[in-house]
Amino acid sequence: MMTAQAQMQDQTDAPKEGEKQPQSFGSMIDEMYELRNLKQDYESKAKKIKEQMDVLETAIINRLDIDETTMSRGKTASAILTEQEIPKVEVWDAFYQYIQENEAFHLLQRRVSTAAARETLEAGEAIAGVGTFTKRAISLRKIT
Repeated sequence: MMTAQAQMQDQTDAPKEGEKQPQSFGSMIDEMYELRNLKQDYESKAKKIKEQMDVLETAIINRLDIDETTMSRGKTASAILTEQEIPKVEVWDAFYQYIQENEAFHLLQRRVSTAAARETLEAGEAIAGVGTFTKRAISLRKIT
């Protein structure tokens, strides 16, 4: 796991050998903007493909259930129905109490809610064991 300081250092490293290096701030900003637009286009296409795959997955599961089987195949691929139990918290207070009483903190994912922590810190309250670091990023806007 990378420390916050290492992450910040990684963000400021000079381009590595062989990487394209724009000549001016303006050209770097324009290139970043173009790449962001290209990324958004790919993400949009990927979202549409995912939606199509989800529809097909539901149809295949339904068909497997109707045929009372767990596998089938086409000319280029086979499909096997798998099942996995996924935990879903139904009563949060009871879940937190269980975690405390059994010291079962391993049941939680290790991530702090940024918005909730920011709100708490801005209210002047310290959060034990939690520090902050400044994440630096560029906000791009199209020039009209």
